[in-house]
Amino acid sequence: MRYCWDTQMGDQYYTRDVEHVSGSCFRINPNGNLTGKSGDYGVLSLIFMADQSEYIDESSDVGWILAAHESQQHGSSIDNGIKITPGFSYSINISPMTVSNHEKHCIGSIGKQSGYGRYDQTTCLLDCRDKQLNDTCGCLMATPPINHLNFTACTLKQVAECSLNAYVEYVMAFSDVTSDQTLCACEVVACEYSLFGTVITTTPIPESEVEYKLAVWKNRERLKRFHNYTVDDLRANMAIIEVYFGSSSITSIEEVIAYDFDNLLGDIGGVMGLFLGASMFTALEFCTLLVALISRLVYSTIEINEDHPTPLPVIQNAGRRPMKNNKRRNSFVSLPRPPSFKSEPNM
Repeated sequence: MRYCWDTQMGDQYYTRDVEHVSGSCFRINPNGNLTGKSGDYGVLSLIFMADQSEYIDESSDVGWILAAHESQQHGSSIDNGIKITPGFSYSINISPMTVSNHEKHCIGSIGKQSGYGRYDQTTCLLDCRDKQLNDTCGCLMATPPINHLNFTACTLKQVAECSLNAYVEYVMAFSDVTSDQTLCACEVVACEYSLFGTVITTTPIPESEVEYKLAVWKNRERLKRFHNYTVDDLRANMAIIEVYFGSSSITSIEEVIAYDFDNLLGDIGGVMGLFLGASMFTALEFCTLLVALISRLVYSTIEINEDHPTPLPVIQNAGRRPMKNNKRRNSFVSLPRPPSFKSEPNM
């Protein structure tokens, strides 16, 4: 893809990411430094050139995918976008939207490294894909834009022998809806991310505008490669895009807990007050009464035990044989009497 600017902004607002599987990725305003007004005063005008004469396979589709995303992310992590076809003029109205999920159901992007920019579910899946393909073949057909894990790019021989087949097998396994196997655990969403809604208007490029562009380009030295183009050639390869913000407002969506523990306590108190006439003070009085009853029961038990001491045990039939004929006898132990001493007169 070739590019040219209608305004003299400079190359600081245009970068080219590393190659990836679906083709080259070009980033416009990669650092977020390009600002403008909303409405027609802040229109970003772009002209894309396909140069179909350089295509090896002329039967393949010609065009681009245009996606709006945050500057902290890379276009290769965007799984949807707008299909741009040569020969048409596109007017794209962008409406930004921010989404904030509750901290208990999300993962923050701070400290979370990703090869495709700011963390979200898509970048998590791409990181998982790259790791599995690298473990299989030891290289990647296209390294990620932020190569913090130092992946190496595959050679043509490695692509033919391993990488291409491994990539096809991964895509088939990932898209198999009948399998219960989870290839990548990326169910947790990001705590904060941005969405960009679009309203698109498409019209064919008028022949008069193509003729005007061709006449202007022939006077520019840096566009001399297009000097031999005819009107039909230019229309078959050129797409005109105008991107703007229709409004300066931003829609914000925040996830909050609709029913928490405080709501539960409030509902319990309301039901008790409505049907039982109870309140928080009634509950405290009930607890005080319960403690008093338990204390009185414990102290009364102790007093009863002190008034009626436990009698000593009685030893029965100790050292005695049972009597014959089952005659009853005293079962208490009788102790021997002490000996009696008689006094003798003094001699």
